[in-house]
Amino acid sequence: MSTTDAQIEQTLTRQILAGTYPPGTRLPSMRALAGEHDVTVNTVQRAVARLERAGLVQARQGSGLTVQDPQRCGDLSLLPAWFEALADNPPRAAELLRGFLEVRRVLAAHFLVQHRRTFTAHSDDLRAAATRIIDHPSPQGVRDADLDFARRLIELAGSPAARMVLSTAFRVMGEVEGLAEAMYARPAHNVAVAVGILQALASGDDDSRVQWRVLETLAQVDDLTVRRFRTLLADRLPADAEAGW
Repeated sequence: MSTTDAQIEQTLTRQILAGTYPPGTRLPSMRALAGEHDVTVNTVQRAVARLERAGLVQARQGSGLTVQDPQRCGDLSLLPAWFEALADNPPRAAELLRGFLEVRRVLAAHFLVQHRRTFTAHSDDLRAAATRIIDHPSPQGVRDADLDFARRLIELAGSPAARMVLSTAFRVMGEVEGLAEAMYARPAHNVAVAVGILQALASGDDDSRVQWRVLETLAQVDDLTVRRFRTLLADRLPADAEAGW
């Protein structure tokens, strides 16, 4: 079966994100890559063109293909591949997850406080939706129920921008192997967190105090998720793999 440009793109993407080709280094030439993968130069060119659009490489006349820093030039769409590339390096994968969850946490806290009056007016319906999270037997089912709860919040707020950002974040979370298991290992805890946040929004505290409470609550959940995720990855590795971290 011949190698496709999509497979070459996937391979090079993993190698760049794993650090096989660090930022500032050069990829092998088009001709060398074609020989390595036993394909035509045109096939490699199509793969490289997609890497350029993703911000992973830059082609310069006379300088070849220079690897870009994915932390500066990449976007959310790279995260599933990035986690896959770091599957054999739990510490680095955990730090990547920690950074992603921090951004999500800050955006979510701002969004919740900005629309707290709307959410408070629908607190009974939202609380019922939150408690249904516990009805699902699998982490994937709990994740989907949590996603439905988040979508309900977004629909009430009527914010297209928030819908796009948060939907993208949830899509990424759904594509990362093991993340749902790490986030939803204890559904009752997820329900308690959601209900607690709704209570904070309905309290008489000022917005800054409520935002701090939401951030603190989500930070505790995120820290637990990161630790579980790292443990899950480590448990799936051979016993002697830790020496290479």
